[in-house]
Amino acid sequence: MSRLALFSRRAAVFALALGLLGMALNHAEKLETTAAVATFMMVVALAALAVLAAIGGIVRIWHRGHLGLAQALAGLLLGSAILAGPAYLSWETVTKPMINDIATDWTNPPVMPAAVRDRSKFANALRHPTPEEIAAQAEAYPEIGPLVVNMPSQRVYEAARALVRERGWRILDEARPDERGPGRLEMVARTPVLGFKDDVAVAVTNLGEGRTRVDMRSASRIGRHDFGKNAERIYGFLTDLDERLRSSPLL
Repeated sequence: MSRLALFSRRAAVFALALGLLGMALNHAEKLETTAAVATFMMVVALAALAVLAAIGGIVRIWHRGHLGLAQALAGLLLGSAILAGPAYLSWETVTKPMINDIATDWTNPPVMPAAVRDRSKFANALRHPTPEEIAAQAEAYPEIGPLVVNMPSQRVYEAARALVRERGWRILDEARPDERGPGRLEMVARTPVLGFKDDVAVAVTNLGEGRTRVDMRSASRIGRHDFGKNAERIYGFLTDLDERLRSSPLL
């Protein structure tokens, strides 16, 4: 029996179990951010070892006639499946700019005071991006911009709040639009697979004459690169909000 083949299968199975456990604990908020990152890095390392060991095992099986081809193939396939996610993210780092905070308008972005209080010491600092980062966002995500609708701000706010609830985002703070200023929603969203936290803010501004403007901001708590997820979140939310308001004008 090829020892490399056996090691490959065992390493891949352990990587899968560790990854599933890490995701479950992170979603349940039982892991500190640094511990979660270290766990997922270990999963990637184990999966890579499983693939390398599987290739080595297959070579030895071919040349020496050892047993264990099924073990090596299992390790190769499972390890490769685990590495598919990190490989995709690596591609995203090449095709997307290295930014982690996206807004529909950086001249007057939605504020995030509740997010500042809720973030841990390990999280990214919330700051205004540099001109180079703003230019990179505009070039990479030209579709990101405010939503303007011909509807009273109260109705727009209620529709936005309902959509936030449907997405399962945890509301940190909120204020309805009134004569004192725009409506505001601050939320925490979770990445769907690994369960990392991102901060999201929505501002609903009354423009007068029955018109309302919706601005949005989405910022990652960890990592210098968001792999395009913040822009994807903003675009998806504003698109769904626009469709909902158009289909339910009397909401």
